[in-house]
Amino acid sequence: MKKIFIGTGTIRKTWIACSMMCACMLGLSSCGDDYNDSELRSDIENLEDRITALEEWQKSVNTDIRSLQSLVAALENKDYVTAVTPLEDGTGYVISFLKSGNITIKHGERGEQGEKGEDGTTPVISVKLDTDGKYYWTVNGEWLLDNGNKMPVTGEKGDKGDKGDNGASGSDGLTPYISDNGNWWIGTTDTGVKAQGNTGTDGQTPHIGDNGNWWIGTTDTGVKAQGDKGADAIAPQVRINTDTNKWEISTDGGKTWTSTGVKATGDKGAQGTQGPAGPSGAACGISNIEINGNNVIFTIGTGADAQQIAIPLCTSILTFNDLDVITKGNNTFTTESNLFSRTDLVVQTRVESKSADGTDILTRSASERWNISSSLSGNELSIKVNPSEETALNETAVLKVTVTLADGQLLASGQKVFANGIFTGVLSVSSLDDLMSQLDMVDKTEATDIKITGCFDKVVTSSEVIDLISEINKFTQIGTLEISVPQIQHLTNNIANANIKVFKSEYISSLDSDGGTFWNSAVEEVYLPNVTTLYQTEFSGCSSLRKVDLTNVTSVQGSQVFYNCSQLETLNLPNLETFGYLTYANFARGCYLLKEVNMPKVTSLPNSAFLDCYSLTHLKFPEVTTIGGSVFMNCTHLASVSLPKVAVLPRHTFAECISLNEIGGLKAVEEVGESAFSGCSALKTATLKTVKKIGKSAFAGCSKLNMLGLGCVAEIDATAFDGVDTESCGLRFWEGTPTAGGLNTSQREWCNKKWKTVMVF
Repeated sequence: MKKIFIGTGTIRKTWIACSMMCACMLGLSSCGDDYNDSELRSDIENLEDRITALEEWQKSVNTDIRSLQSLVAALENKDYVTAVTPLEDGTGYVISFLKSGNITIKHGERGEQGEKGEDGTTPVISVKLDTDGKYYWTVNGEWLLDNGNKMPVTGEKGDKGDKGDNGASGSDGLTPYISDNGNWWIGTTDTGVKAQGNTGTDGQTPHIGDNGNWWIGTTDTGVKAQGDKGADAIAPQVRINTDTNKWEISTDGGKTWTSTGVKATGDKGAQGTQGPAGPSGAACGISNIEINGNNVIFTIGTGADAQQIAIPLCTSILTFNDLDVITKGNNTFTTESNLFSRTDLVVQTRVESKSADGTDILTRSASERWNISSSLSGNELSIKVNPSEETALNETAVLKVTVTLADGQLLASGQKVFANGIFTGVLSVSSLDDLMSQLDMVDKTEATDIKITGCFDKVVTSSEVIDLISEINKFTQIGTLEISVPQIQHLTNNIANANIKVFKSEYISSLDSDGGTFWNSAVEEVYLPNVTTLYQTEFSGCSSLRKVDLTNVTSVQGSQVFYNCSQLETLNLPNLETFGYLTYANFARGCYLLKEVNMPKVTSLPNSAFLDCYSLTHLKFPEVTTIGGSVFMNCTHLASVSLPKVAVLPRHTFAECISLNEIGGLKAVEEVGESAFSGCSALKTATLKTVKKIGKSAFAGCSKLNMLGLGCVAEIDATAFDGVDTESCGLRFWEGTPTAGGLNTSQREWCNKKWKTVMVF
């Protein structure tokens, strides 16, 4: 049967015409002259009032249904409410969202005066949260199903695409609304169904049965309540067929309609009493709106079936006093808010900068690096901040404050950008001029440590370095100087101020070729990991030097580099390979406390390199082939040494090494120079199987020697064994009979000395 869609104006005219026709028919049976049409006119006027009320009602319903869908979308999109504004006529509110604009939600109004009889029923379209955390459409509190699937209020997101592209969003759900003609519309489609039946007998409300179809009372309509999954979210639609006065349902956006066979309205009854107050939210089921702390609470439905949607309020923004740079006497920020008068707050303050951060909660100081304390007094919050030791002068920082309830609800927040004007030892600079300017700002009588960081647009010249060091030397209490600027790459000689205790720079790679960089200074620690060459007297006379990091040094081009560094305990030069000349003497002479030397790659040792290093105990130089004279002389605690590639032991190599008791690591030695082992009073065993030449007083004073192993000696000085108790010492020749010294095996005589035993191999 073809359905005819009739607009509101047509309805109005039709109802009035019908009423007049009825009046005329009644008039025919009345007395012509005595006819009174006042009652008819009154009915017509009442009819017009009812139509007007219907038009207003349909507008309210349309707005509320759209608002309900927008509300669910805001919740799922994690939107915030920024304002709840009452309507001027007091009938509802405008809800303003941070992202999705405004929606209007109206209260229910007091019911019109009804007419006695059974009322037709309008389906209440609403939403409900399911266990999957999503909202789905309901009709009269029951899930609206399509092929057994619940109908979502909002469209689902599209699948995530390939990396870099987001999945497309699902289409918006279509929301039913009542147009000016009094019919239900879906999108741009007029369904032709009246939105509200005439007052009369109770009709039956449509619901969804177990099979997923729409039912009216006990009648299965055969119409599915929900479409296939994956389609755009569509709001369910119901209408009253104006021809049949029966409920019809559409689940495809109003394209097709199916009759339920159930009447929507009954017959007109007699005058009824005043109707009850209409529910809040009309057909969409929003019964209450309230602001609760940090949230706006929307109540959907009433009684035991009521549910709530909470949308957070956008937090208040705090503003602070006009303090852009903190100084020692002025480092307190203040901000005022009525919130601070509450007793149930948790106030967190935080300062963040490039090199430091810090947090304080209420008045409890929880300093990490920035030191922060806060206090409340009436409506004022005060926050005192002090920079950490790592915070640079003029470094930009951000003060952040959040205010919450004890249960974590956020009430207010604010932030303030400021600069650190308190010098804690760090200067972050952008140019040499900037550095000089900041140094001039610092109190030169108080600063104990200075760390210079930053990046310049050009390399600093030697003369500019001299000017910089001259400025730094004005600081009377300086302890540590750290230069961490890539463009400061060279260090001039004689820079050390008497007060500098620690010098660090990861970018300096070269020292002045004249040497003497730290000569006679009070420096205690030096970290120059990228310097490659050391020159003469670099650290000479640094009697307080305890530690150095020179891990990338590959060569030494001068004498007395560590001369008389009497507190130096460790010398770590893992990449040192060469000394320019053996005459570069006294490399580490007089380092009385030196206990450990790590130079595994070095190939030579200059004259007197470790002379008077009393604390050395064990030494290994696996790659050394050449050494100078007196290299280990007077190393009084040296107990063992390994020089597997050295062929010649010059004069005084181990002289006066009074703790040396065994020589077994000299496998390639062919010549023992003058006094090489003289005074080694603890030496008991000396195995030198390849020795061919022995110089003057080579073993003089080795009074405890009890085993001597030699090669085929071709040259020997008569004084070589002066002071040795040879009659207590066994003699072994490992490469045949010596050609020098006049060996007499039967008499156990050699070099005019009587030996305990003599054996030739």
